[in-house]
Amino acid sequence: MLAEEERHLRDLSRAFTEREILPVRARLDESGEFPAEIIRQAHCAGLLTSHVPEQYGGAGQGLFAICLIAEEIGFGCTGIGTSILVNYLGTSTILLFGDEVQKERYLSEYCAKPTLFSFACTEPDAGSDIGGIRTNYERRGDAYVISGQKAFITNSTYADYFTVFAKRKGASRGLKTLSAFVVPRNTPGISVGAPLRKLGQNASNTAPVFFDEVEIPAGALLGREGEGLMVATHALARSRLAIGAASVGLARAALDCAFRYARQRKQFDKPLTDFQVVQCEIADMWERVAANRALVHHAARRYDGGEQGFKHIYAAKDFASKMALDVASRSLAILGAYGYTRDFPLEKMLRDSRVLEIYEGSSTMQRLMLFNELLRDGTEP
Repeated sequence: MLAEEERHLRDLSRAFTEREILPVRARLDESGEFPAEIIRQAHCAGLLTSHVPEQYGGAGQGLFAICLIAEEIGFGCTGIGTSILVNYLGTSTILLFGDEVQKERYLSEYCAKPTLFSFACTEPDAGSDIGGIRTNYERRGDAYVISGQKAFITNSTYADYFTVFAKRKGASRGLKTLSAFVVPRNTPGISVGAPLRKLGQNASNTAPVFFDEVEIPAGALLGREGEGLMVATHALARSRLAIGAASVGLARAALDCAFRYARQRKQFDKPLTDFQVVQCEIADMWERVAANRALVHHAARRYDGGEQGFKHIYAAKDFASKMALDVASRSLAILGAYGYTRDFPLEKMLRDSRVLEIYEGSSTMQRLMLFNELLRDGTEP
């Protein structure tokens, strides 16, 4: 059950999706146009700043609120949703590990006007293996100098700030010396490569970023040197659950499309919903959507309640992302050949759903991290 404030946020997010996202999602998917105006409208509606404390201009809400927003926007378009949700990830590093000066500077600006944060961690040879990061930093007087390359960075073409993860120069592996920095986009030495052409989520911008002797003040360091792994782990946990919620939203949308089609489509002189095989298929998909929503909500409640560890988050991200792909594929099958065409949104949902199991930690990595927590805490759910 949702509290009154939570129902209001859900309804606000749902109305925003119906008004701003659904009418343009197909066009943005076709063109690859960045949804800048939608992001601006989302900021005006308070959907980008709900997680920021009130003293910096936000609503001071928790991860559960982010999940409510993510599910509704995911119902509309996970490509547009990714362009929005990555800002939760980028600003979470500051929210969790920034000092008061950093919070006042960056979070206040983020709440005052549409400001985009990108999470610059992944590299061409370092995805799941964060210790393989080659981007490096060195201290020079009162500054740090960063050099290296990042890959698959969301919103990088349009970002105002990057949270950059780099190892200390000369270190063989990055885990013990990995550090996180907030780097303004207009800092000399930063360049962004051409956007990638992708299978799906074409309304999200993804491109490599290059750092060539980028000098930043010592105050750009988040936390202490060597805490980069902790910064990434905690920030990604919050974002992974938002992806789980967005996965539920996409699956809801796919099921809704299949259900409405099956009720009006006739074969052998009766609607598809008169056939038991279709009835069972739709019922089974509904069970999966409902179960995954419950797991996402449960994980968010536990996180907001102060639970240590992220096993419920890892489970929710893994379970929901797989479920979204499954439901999108089975929903398309109900539409048959029509589902394979761009006259219906299911082919887009199927394309968009594939990456949910890949970005911000693959499904395999979620299960491995979950297992490590089970070794520590036991198997009690």
